[in-house]
Amino acid sequence: MKKIKTTDITSTSAMPLKKGSLDHLQAAYIETIQDVNKAYWAGDRASTLPKALYGLENTGSGSTYIISAGALMLTSYGEVFRCDAQTVVVSGSNVLVGTVTTTYLTAADADPVEFSDSTLNSVHEIRKIVWSSAASSSGNLNYSELVFRNSFDDLSSYTLAGNLNAWTIGTGSVSLKLLIEGKKATLFFEIDNTTTAGVNDTLTLGITSGLPLIKQNVFATAFATNGSTFDELFVITALAGTSTFRLRLVPLDQWGAYTNLLDIKGQITFELA
Repeated sequence: MKKIKTTDITSTSAMPLKKGSLDHLQAAYIETIQDVNKAYWAGDRASTLPKALYGLENTGSGSTYIISAGALMLTSYGEVFRCDAQTVVVSGSNVLVGTVTTTYLTAADADPVEFSDSTLNSVHEIRKIVWSSAASSSGNLNYSELVFRNSFDDLSSYTLAGNLNAWTIGTGSVSLKLLIEGKKATLFFEIDNTTTAGVNDTLTLGITSGLPLIKQNVFATAFATNGSTFDELFVITALAGTSTFRLRLVPLDQWGAYTNLLDIKGQITFELA
């Protein structure tokens, strides 16, 4: 940790304030913020994305964004920025964009400051994120890139396969949501309207991107419904060294024969490698 050593300063030996000293002090708290955030977000799969520390929830709808006040960690800067509450209407092909915006503390005891060469300079910066309707990636972040802690993120990159080609997804809907807390991850899944041929089959669910490797085998029970009626109990296994899960009946029995009707859902918590 960076610090200023003060033991050589005495009542008869004053230390002059230099630019390097101010830079040293500012670097000290920035490094501390970075390290605390790395620990707070340990294991996060989206380590390069901006992180919402609190607030910043959108309570608007459609093209109207009503963003609450909050703060975020902007990874590209390695710093935390506050954000005032804002309402922004996004127009056309634009998106909600956040931009680091600098203002100054103007006051008799603040800015402007008269330097030794008689120039006047504003030095008391106040930097915040300001939201606006703009082209994607034209600012420092898109709102859609924000990662919120303790919230499930949707996963859209996956593979599904029945080992005997007797289990098909067809036009069914697939919902995968992932929550990562340090080295612990929870996967929620719901796969609706699947077709089975009444055989002893295993469904393999592979996450093809966005999920770190699983550290060790973990088992959990889940269930399937025939429309709205409970039908099957099965085991989901998180396979160590992969990003793959397997779903198999308990006991090793046959699935019923359904056409676009069997819904499977459940969740599993596991340790990340």
